[in-house]
Amino acid sequence: MSNCEIDHFNANLTIPFESDKHSNIAYNSLRVDPEPNKSNCTKSFKVDGENLIIEIKAKSLKQLRVSVNHILDLLLLVIETINKFEV
Repeated sequence: MSNCEIDHFNANLTIPFESDKHSNIAYNSLRVDPEPNKSNCTKSFKVDGENLIIEIKAKSLKQLRVSVNHILDLLLLVIETINKFEV
């Protein structure tokens, strides 16, 4: 057996929206929320047409899970807001 160390974990999310406008609203809403210094996670956001692409990196699987859950909660709020105001 070999000793294999994993130094980080990744999650790549592609979230489709109805329009470029909606994906840009989500992008601009989510990218401004910086990670706390203690989180050991990094997030990057980009828009590709109607898709919002999110990459999350963490030092542990637990931190990755917490970060993905948090971003999905925020994403649901953004989607509900878009739908409520029919932007």
